[in-house]
Amino acid sequence: MKANKLFFGFLFTCLTLPAAAVLAAPVPVTDDLNELNSAYGVMLGTNSNRYYIENRVSDTLILGLQSTSWQKGTSTTDLFGQIQGLDGTDVLIGIRNFDSKTKGFIGMTKTMPTSLDWNTYVTAVVGKEFQEVEAGAIYTVTQDTDINLSYNLYRYHGNHSSVNIGLTYKAW
Repeated sequence: MKANKLFFGFLFTCLTLPAAAVLAAPVPVTDDLNELNSAYGVMLGTNSNRYYIENRVSDTLILGLQSTSWQKGTSTTDLFGQIQGLDGTDVLIGIRNFDSKTKGFIGMTKTMPTSLDWNTYVTAVVGKEFQEVEAGAIYTVTQDTDINLSYNLYRYHGNHSSVNIGLTYKAW
């Protein structure tokens, strides 16, 4: 019950940020994707594995595809658009396919630089019958490679959580 209150309190805070904020993606796989560039990656976790591809199609729009497999048998596939907002706040609009169902979702991501090579982020996604929250950090290893460390909580037919480490390759 306490986790429910914390989750919905966090979600309310994310969704009521200033009007300049726009929608976000399931996970910001990288923090410096240039126009017409792509990012490919994998995140391996304690209870889930995730594979993704993103492509920046304009200054303000990223299109992405993400597949997640949970150890408890649930798997999801997301197709989404990430609209860049101001100050690292982005909006996500997409569809999630799971258990032979497809549901729409909206979300928000806030990315905050912490040092030259590190950025942190918080993401919240809400759809009919499911919610997801993720907090993480992105470390820039090279111009083409990032490491992503995160924790996510996913609600769909019960709670699922995972601690993750990932690798993203950017094609310039």
